[in-house]
Amino acid sequence: MNPADLKTLLHCLDLTNLNDHDGEAEIQKLCHAATTTQGNVAAVCIYPQFVGLTWKNLIKQPIKIATVVNFPKANDSLEKITHDIQQALLDGATEIDAVMPHDDNGEFVAHCKKLCGDKAVLKIILESGEIDEKLIEKKSHLAIQHGADFLKTSTGKVSVGATPVAATIMLTAIKNSGKPVGFKASGGIKTLEDASVYVNLVKKILGESAFSPARFRIGTSRLLEDILCAFTNPN
Repeated sequence: MNPADLKTLLHCLDLTNLNDHDGEAEIQKLCHAATTTQGNVAAVCIYPQFVGLTWKNLIKQPIKIATVVNFPKANDSLEKITHDIQQALLDGATEIDAVMPHDDNGEFVAHCKKLCGDKAVLKIILESGEIDEKLIEKKSHLAIQHGADFLKTSTGKVSVGATPVAATIMLTAIKNSGKPVGFKASGGIKTLEDASVYVNLVKKILGESAFSPARFRIGTSRLLEDILCAFTNPN
């Protein structure tokens, strides 16, 4: 990957800690890692209870704060989802990653979008590794139609995360919609080689200009190290 693309990829990372047993020390470490000598990541993604702490750690940095709702099994009550989004926004979240139920016909997405308003970007997680290709396509169109700002492949909590097949379906749905919806690849992306697959798909289907933090993200806890090593050892 050339240096310019490597730099852009760094700026497209959603640096993630969704480990069930980590605490404040690990979140503070994540926030520290989000600012590097080569520039900042796009966002950090953490559980709702850490949004306030993350906001305090990143208050002077132009880094987005993302959190997850209806996560990971997409079985929370509407009351809990509503509370989680509203509280996250109050605590400083600027991006909401919400898991779309498999049987949703758009009502869930529309509800989340209404709560986010213009205060936060709404990323809808399809959990694409758990459904077939036709349902990936259907859910992609429904999510876009009802207000999703991004489509996201996976929670990273199931055996099959991001795949090129699912990404192609989702990106094609975005292209066909004619809307400036973004795409987030998440689940199992650990190396530059892994990431390059999705960078190339985004460029091919949505165009070169879509390779930017506004339209493309990679959710990861490990890729940052690989990127920084590539800056140090370009060959």
